[in-house]
Amino acid sequence: MKKLLSTLAALGLVATSTTGVVSCFETPVKKMELNSKNLDAWVKEQKFEYVGEFYFFDGVVGDKDEWPLLSNIIGYKIKNVISEMMFKSFEYPGNEVLNIRVSDDYKDFKEKINSEKPFKSGQEYKFKFDLKITNILGGETHEYKDIEFTFNQTKKIDRNEKLDSKTIHYMLSNYDRGYENDKGNPFSWKYQSSQKKLKSLIKEGKTEEAKALIKEELDLYSTEKSAFRLPYKEFYFTSEVNEFTTREIIDGTDFMKITFTATSTFYNLDGKTEDWESTWII
Repeated sequence: MKKLLSTLAALGLVATSTTGVVSCFETPVKKMELNSKNLDAWVKEQKFEYVGEFYFFDGVVGDKDEWPLLSNIIGYKIKNVISEMMFKSFEYPGNEVLNIRVSDDYKDFKEKINSEKPFKSGQEYKFKFDLKITNILGGETHEYKDIEFTFNQTKKIDRNEKLDSKTIHYMLSNYDRGYENDKGNPFSWKYQSSQKKLKSLIKEGKTEEAKALIKEELDLYSTEKSAFRLPYKEFYFTSEVNEFTTREIIDGTDFMKITFTATSTFYNLDGKTEDWESTWII
């Protein structure tokens, strides 16, 4: 069996993030061990923020359908920013599974974005969130409360104009529900604790059935009745899972790492398609 983390890309091969970080941990000479002492100091020193392009539409006064869903998306963005920052600073523990959870403060969010104060690009928002990092196998948990995250979408997206692939990519690479992440960054991998059926299908070699199950999971978030649906119908899509590029068992555990490629068709955007890749731990 392959070791999960035996051949991670060297630090120098990792693309520079758009995330701004101001601290003594910005460019560490050597990555730190992931333990309570180092994590406590690291969280205390960080400035968690995202300033750059994104895919939110500027809202309108009176909207009651879309703005509440933006809270979920902000939470996913916070998690993705933290995953990138942790990869720069920490060694991922070998033969281990981490679950990084971000809980955004909805009460705090709705004081800043609501039907009377719609989202505006170019405006700086500061949101509160809690962070919980759990070592699934070892059982150790690190929790941090009331952290501040700064968000500023610098470019306005015109809803009446044709949405390009770049804008679609911002959506796909941000969504935490199994969409695109970085195969080389284990902190970004999606921990799917509920996918026991999928694991069984893969072990039994039932590839097509496994693909269909992943497709079902992905398409759920373009379903109007889903609480986790995308905020904008323009981005609704259906997916086809193409192939698994890796199927590895994490040594000494029952966890499996899978990386798959998919093609998504955006049926409200004239059938535009996008190819992407994601890594899950199941």
